[in-house]
Amino acid sequence: IVFSDGGRILGLGDLAAWGMGIPIGKLDLYTVCAGVNPHRTMPVILDAGCTDASGNSDKIVIRESPKYTGLKQDRAKHQSEAGTTVNTAFYTEKSFVGEFMQAACDVFGERVLLQFEDFN
Repeated sequence: IVFSDGGRILGLGDLAAWGMGIPIGKLDLYTVCAGVNPHRTMPVILDAGCTDASGNSDKIVIRESPKYTGLKQDRAKHQSEAGTTVNTAFYTEKSFVGEFMQAACDVFGERVLLQFEDFN
């Protein structure tokens, strides 16, 4: 499983759900270059919101687009103990990412391979 939140796409910035091509492309490479069976792969986007146009390098209006199907809200953030701003969906005791990883292990077994890709 290659999963992303679409938050840091190839230098473009926060594309959120529009970043789904990244997990798909990574799994395509594994299939073509490493012989991984494509029926045993899964691309996933964790939709944790989307920043406004200031969050991507081309200042693209994403979440206001009628074609955007993801959450049309800011990413939830808070200050860490170290004083840095972090994404609440990923850095809390019961984080969204932690729940996803546990669910993947529950469904596919403890040997499931989980790859983080282009996270915010």
